[in-house]
Amino acid sequence: MRGPRGSITARLAAGTRVLVIEDSLDIAEFLRAYFRASGYQLDHIDPADPADAVESARALDPHCILLDVSLRGFSGLDVYRLLHGDDAFARVPVILLTGDTQAKLRSVGLARAIDGHVAKPFSVSALAELVAECVAAAQEDETEPS
Repeated sequence: MRGPRGSITARLAAGTRVLVIEDSLDIAEFLRAYFRASGYQLDHIDPADPADAVESARALDPHCILLDVSLRGFSGLDVYRLLHGDDAFARVPVILLTGDTQAKLRSVGLARAIDGHVAKPFSVSALAELVAECVAAAQEDETEPS
């Protein structure tokens, strides 16, 4: 991956949409405030089940998804599997937010498939930088000739 090409805000289009799938309203509101102040459009959902998360994501059409691994009543990894298997999300980076990254990812064999992961507690500026890098890489992939 190439090095930084300016500030996070400068590298992302004003219409960059980030979806946060998170059951903690405090975390979601904190992310909403930071990302919106940085020029992102940020949507938050607290889904009832994995299918609800995917349906909501499809309706919101995000450029990047921040997905909590430990959701209320089910695993975010189940959501990830559905997203990963859906062609509509083939070029949408998914970044996992978790308190136990290595053990959970190794246990399900996803460590190589994810676009990124951030351990809680996290630095919001580091998370924003990862989002910017993932979105930029996805946009470059879209513009490269096949």
